[in-house]
Amino acid sequence: MGRWTARLKFFNFKELNHGVGLSLPPTTPIPLALNTPVQLASIVLKGINKNDRELLEATVGHSLIIGTNLGGNIAAGTNFNYTILFSITRDNSPVYATSDTYTFTTGTVITTPVVTPFILPGGVTTSMIHTETGISGKHTYALFATLTAVTTAGVAAPAATLPTGVVPNIIGPINLSGFVIDENEHHD
Repeated sequence: MGRWTARLKFFNFKELNHGVGLSLPPTTPIPLALNTPVQLASIVLKGINKNDRELLEATVGHSLIIGTNLGGNIAAGTNFNYTILFSITRDNSPVYATSDTYTFTTGTVITTPVVTPFILPGGVTTSMIHTETGISGKHTYALFATLTAVTTAGVAAPAATLPTGVVPNIIGPINLSGFVIDENEHHD
């Protein structure tokens, strides 16, 4: 009989407001280039014992942005697709990765010139959770985003690129949280 309890030993987080809209204050979106990792946030967890458990949670908002350098009109019914690999490292070594794919189909023609850049509707928020045990000490965790694939399909011939001026961006929110949870204790 008895009961088991665990206690939170340490908590740290990093939250950045990127993008437009409800971010206060508005900041610049983070453009992604193919196969180029971008560090979004990092935190330090300390006071970790070997029997403790570490819990990491991350959330990242992303979408396509149409820029003022749009290379030409985009037909209605054009599909834009991209895939982002999100990864978490501990002391510069990978410990977790997941990917998310975004698809957007234009409902109307997007014409040039584009006077003001705009975010295409229907952006995505990707969330992830990673747990660890068996480590000790103080560790730095970092969250990265890497654009791994882009395609355009629809009215025109499929392409392994996006049109000039159509760029996947991290638009926010960006959050990386880490918890150090003490080993379970038994109480009679």
